[in-house]
Amino acid sequence: MDPTRLEFLNIQVDPVNAASAKHSDATISLGLAAMRGAFLLNGSAAVAVLAKQDAITPMGAIILKWGSLGAALAVLCAGLSYLSQRLYSAHLAKVVVVQMKATAKGCVEEVGPTKFLMMGHALCAAACLSFAASLGGAFCALYKLVKILGA
Repeated sequence: MDPTRLEFLNIQVDPVNAASAKHSDATISLGLAAMRGAFLLNGSAAVAVLAKQDAITPMGAIILKWGSLGAALAVLCAGLSYLSQRLYSAHLAKVVVVQMKATAKGCVEEVGPTKFLMMGHALCAAACLSFAASLGGAFCALYKLVKILGA
């Protein structure tokens, strides 16, 4: 391959790689912050119940179940988020390869949605639902605890 063409390809790919790295870093940071918050909410409900030992009644057991369900869903959210990011990276790698090949041939080629992108979207949606359910578990547990302490 002509060295001039190779340099041209590198110039085109560098901004894509930089944008991809920034996107991945931002996504990971936001996901971590959200999941840490979910763990904190669910953990605080369980700790509050355990701190007040006389609250371990059938209602207290329900609170612990909601809190543990919320924590488990937060872990599921973390796993699904990681998998979706891996699929997005695979899609981006395919796009870069196709564009490099097209540029080497002197033409332009558009890359439509790949199976990696579609699966990434599906896993990202599942992660969001899991996170929302995790928050629901935390709020249910805290609501039940408030009802116990208020009674």
